[in-house]
Amino acid sequence: FYKVYGNDGEPLKWQLAKAVNFGLSKVTTEVVLKVDCDTYVERGLLELNPLQNHANDRKIFRYGDYRSAKDENEIHINGCIMARMDTLRQVNMYDERLQQYGWDDSNLYDRLRDSGAQDLNITRRNAAGHTYITHVWHPHSEMSQDARVGASCVNRCAVNRLERYNPWKNQQRAEYHEIAEAPPNIPGSISFHSYRGGNLPSVLETLGKETSDLLETYCKNSQFAAAKCYAWSDWSDGWDFKEELDTDKDVRWATEKLKAM
Repeated sequence: FYKVYGNDGEPLKWQLAKAVNFGLSKVTTEVVLKVDCDTYVERGLLELNPLQNHANDRKIFRYGDYRSAKDENEIHINGCIMARMDTLRQVNMYDERLQQYGWDDSNLYDRLRDSGAQDLNITRRNAAGHTYITHVWHPHSEMSQDARVGASCVNRCAVNRLERYNPWKNQQRAEYHEIAEAPPNIPGSISFHSYRGGNLPSVLETLGKETSDLLETYCKNSQFAAAKCYAWSDWSDGWDFKEELDTDKDVRWATEKLKAM
């Protein structure tokens, strides 16, 4: 077990990219399967998903492509990925500058493709129709769907901007140092480690408050936000929607300000 505190001794706020990278840094196997806490996996999934293609190329990764989902529940395994550790290390794993909800998984997949890795879908079912990986249904969080779309848009536009000038593969991941602390009465069969560290500016902190506030406005309308800043575009060359600009003066103002930067 691992427990991680900030440098101030307080528990770190949950941030997916940092947490997953911390876990990946402890992996000792050649291949890793990363799933979410609401994912159910049955024995046999790995055999169903070899990490090589028909040309025996081993630089590939498999993920739960939502476009291949058979139902709404399967959409939610988009965050599951299987890859070789050396393939993940080549792109510096997850971008830890993404510290609010959204786009951390898709950003990793984009960077893996750009590195030359081939993406394959995780095969969910065998020939007999038996399912080996699925999402365990649970009530949605308090965050609304519109809020999730907006947060993902902000992250996508912001990290695409940074990736142009400061690629994550060249950046230093958050650092941690182990401290001698363990809860009392831990059985000897359990290995327990405590760490401090993890400080790293977020993508929004790196861009600055003015830009971050403008992005919040730029992405506020979910019906348009979902399509902005794809294919490594940012606000300078992302999709602008005339309907939105004609009817929302706040978005029009934010778009003009961002493009002038």
